Amino acid sequence: TNLTWYDDVALTTVVGTGASYATGQTAVGIYTYYVTEATSSGCESSGTVTTLEIYALPSTGPINHW
Repeated sequence: TNLTWYDDVALTTVVGTGASYATGQTAVGIYTYYVTEATSSGCESSGTVTTLEIYALPSTGPINHW
């Protein structure tokens, strides 16, 4: 089997292939990707949604040690 990663729901823009995909995203936000699986005979599954959510670092304020 072969995995193909897309960044659009129409599955037209390939952004990666393989078992994992490193998005390169570093900005805070929610990113949606779609992945399909193809068999050796060429049959491709419909896209499955996967979401990457990057959170902002928490702001704790000053820490006092008494």
